[in-house]
Formats: sequence, C-alpha cells, structure tokens
Amino acid sequence: MAELIGGVTEAEEKALWDFSQKVFVSAQVTIEWCTAPLVHMNKEGKAVDHRTVILIEIANDRFLITAAHGMGTHFDLDDVPFLLGFERDAPPIPLVRERFWSTVDDEEDISVTRLLPETVEAMGTNYGYLHLKDMIPRGSSLHGTGAYLLLGYPFVMVRPDDVGVKRADPWKYITLPFHGSYNDVSNYDPELHLILDYKRNSLNNRGEIVHPLGLSGCGVWLTRNPFTQPVFNFDDFKLVAIQTAWNKQHQYVKTTWINIVLLIIWKYYPETRAPMKLNGIDFTG
Repeated sequence: MAELIGGVTEAEEKALWDFSQKVFVSAQVTIEWCTAPLVHMNKEGKAVDHRTVILIEIANDRFLITAAHGMGTHFDLDDVPFLLGFERDAPPIPLVRERFWSTVDDEEDISVTRLLPETVEAMGTNYGYLHLKDMIPRGSSLHGTGAYLLLGYPFVMVRPDDVGVKRADPWKYITLPFHGSYNDVSNYDPELHLILDYKRNSLNNRGEIVHPLGLSGCGVWLTRNPFTQPVFNFDDFKLVAIQTAWNKQHQYVKTTWINIVLLIIWKYYPETRAPMKLNGIDFTG
C-alpha cells in the first residue's frame, strides 16, 4: 500500500488509488518474484546493510542488478552478501564468488553481477527472472504515458516472522513524475535519471511511515495511465529504471535509467549482444 502523490485532483487521486490496487495484485504474482532483498553480513553474522535487487535473464545467463553505493566498501570489509527469500521458505543464498561490476560515476550508481551456476541452482524455483521484452529504455515514446511503480524492501518492512526469523515484506508504491523544481534535484542529468515523487510521510498498512531506505536497487516500473487506461494486465509492467537515492526535503526519489544496466551487461558479457540486438538494443554506435 502507498499513500498517493500530490499535484492531482481529488477525482484523479481516487482513480490513481483504484488503479494502484489492481497493479499491486498483479505485481504480487509477477514482478515480485524477480525482486528480492540483499543483506550484507559481517564476520559476526550481523546484518550491516540492506538493499533491494532485480533479477534478469539474457541469453541463458542470470544477472543480479542493484545500486552500487556501499557495495565496494562491504566487499573490502569481507562482508558477504546474502540473497534473502523474504516471506517464502527459501533459505538465504550467499553470493561468495560473484564478481560485481559497478559504475565509476556515483551519479549512475549501478552494480551488476552474473550469477554463478551453483548460485542459480541454489535459488531453485524460489525466484523469477525478467527478460529483455520486460524492459523499456530511455527514449521510448511510452515514457510519460503512465504511472510508475516502485517495488522493493525498505528497512521498516523487515520484521520477525512467527518463529522469530527476520523476513522482509515487499513495499509497492505508485507514483508520478516529480512535480517539484528540477533545480532542487542534486546533480540531475536527464540522460541518466528519472525523477519521481515520493512523499516523506507515506504510510503502509500498519500505519508506519515508510522512508525508502533499503529500496536502493529496486526496480522502477512503467505501468499504464490510471486516468485513461484503468484496465491493467500482467504484461503491462515494464522495467525502466533502478532506484538509487531519495531526498526527504524535496520529496523525490532519483532513479537511473535501465540503459546503464544494459550497457554494463553489453560491455562485460558479449554473449548477450545478439539477443539485445534482436530486441532493438544496440550500443555499437
């Protein structure tokens, strides 16, 4: 559940609310399976960082995508990241030997790794994977035609289950492009960033304020226009960006276009280039 965004009329807010319920139900049985929490554990077994990841498949290779900030620091300290099974009974999956490629530019803030075969085997059927057809890069004419969905695992949604094991519940937040002044957006670059509204006092079903700490690395999904296209289908979800930052004062989240993710994979995993070209994605120019 999410509180809705300012800058719309009362009628539009009701339409957006009704639309969001359809989107949330669809997300639960589709893209939620491709989204998971990632926790870094120190040598004492204590969780020292929490973020969200997206899982994708290209050319029979499986990739994990997340925000880059903090990843290098944790590996320098020998903190092992674990992929959690959130509310399912899946055991935590350690990513001990995976190699992460992270952007040098902090404003891009993307980290990618190809999952090793033994990791994929350990994950089993507890996770799903997105495909190229599920993504829309920057520059598509579809941008600006619909609402956006953030889906991830913020800190406030981590709580012990019935037997005391910590689990992370997913947070789904319907939003619109930023209504404020882009002069207030730190280091904004339209070639890199999609900026979306995020209310600082957004509430979950328990009445808790949900700040997007821990959402870093989550997917940003284009849905449909809640005012003119209220009917929503499973295949309407399109991954367009990865969430990387939040500004509480000006109430926005900064996200990095999915193009940066695809460029990293194109550069370091050449076997993915042919299927990318078949899907109209080409970085040879």
